[in-house]
Amino acid sequence: MFTNFITDNETPQDKRCIGCNNRFPLSIEYFRENANKSDGYSQICYECEVTYKATTSQKCIACGNVFPLSSQYWKKRKETKIGFVSECLVCMRAREKQWKTDNHERYLQKKRIWISKNIERVNESKLKYQINNKEKIALSYKSLKEKFPERYKSYQKRYADKNREKINEKHRLYYNNNKDKIAIRSSKYQKENAEKVRQNTRNWRKNNPEKYLSCLHRRRVLLSANQENYTKDDVYRIYELQDKKCLYCGIPMINDKALATKEVPFYTIDHYIPITKGGGNNAENIVLACGVCNSRKNNKLPEEFKTHMQTRYGITIKIRE
Repeated sequence: MFTNFITDNETPQDKRCIGCNNRFPLSIEYFRENANKSDGYSQICYECEVTYKATTSQKCIACGNVFPLSSQYWKKRKETKIGFVSECLVCMRAREKQWKTDNHERYLQKKRIWISKNIERVNESKLKYQINNKEKIALSYKSLKEKFPERYKSYQKRYADKNREKINEKHRLYYNNNKDKIAIRSSKYQKENAEKVRQNTRNWRKNNPEKYLSCLHRRRVLLSANQENYTKDDVYRIYELQDKKCLYCGIPMINDKALATKEVPFYTIDHYIPITKGGGNNAENIVLACGVCNSRKNNKLPEEFKTHMQTRYGITIKIRE
C-alpha cells in the first residue's frame, strides 16, 4: 500500500513518512513514539496511520487479488499496523503445503520438537477435539476400516503394542464399573454362539498348551495338598442326602451318564468352598450340582454365587444353612 523507495540523507530534525513521502519535524506532534525504531518514532505520520487503519480491504502480495480485511481471507497478526498479514490465506496455505513437501524431513523434525516442548498443550487440544467431535471421529475410523482394512489393522496393532498398559487399565476400569452389563451381554452371546464359544475354547487350549497345563497343574497341586479326599461312597451318600437334586437350583439329576438328558442331567461334583479359597477335598466340602450351576459358580464362595445368580439371571438358589 505504501511506496517503497530509497530515503535521502535525513537530518535529526526531520523525517520522511513512508506513507505520503512527505518530510515532517521529528517530534511526537507528527509521529507516534515507537521504541523498536532506531530514532524512537514510527515510520508513518499520524495522518497516514489514521488512513491506514481505516483501510477495509487489502491486496495480496502473492496472487494480487484484493480481499476484505477479515479473518476469512487473512491471518491475524497483532504486530502489523492493520492487524493482518500481507498474504491471503489461500496463498499462505499453498506456500506452506509446498514447503512441507519440499522439506518433509525438516518439517517432521520441527514438528516433533514443538510437540515435545508443548506436550500438555497438545494433549489438552486432542482431548478437547475428541470430546467435541465424537461422531466425526467414529465415522472417520469406520471409513478407514472399510476402505483400508489392512492399514486399519496395522494401526490398531501398533497402537496396542505402544499402549498395552494403558489399554489394560482402561479395560479393567470399564469391567469394574459395568460387571452386570458385561455379564448379561456375555451370557446372551454364549447362548447364541454356543458352538463358536466351545470351538474358541478348544483353539485356545491348542494354541496355549503351556498355559492350559499350568492351570491344570495348579489345581492338581491344590488338590494334592489336602490330606483328606472324598470317596465314591461319599458321593453316593451325598447324592441320596440331596434327594437326587442339584443343591443350588433343585433340578432332578441322574447318576447314570448314558441316560442323562437336558431336563435330567448327570450330576457334577462341586467344592462348596472353592479349593482356591481354602476349601478342602473332603466329603464335608463336597456337594452335587448340575453342570450349569457348577459352571456358573466357578470359584465363587456360596454367598457370592447366590448374589451373582440373583443379579445376573434373576434366579434365587439355595445354599447350606
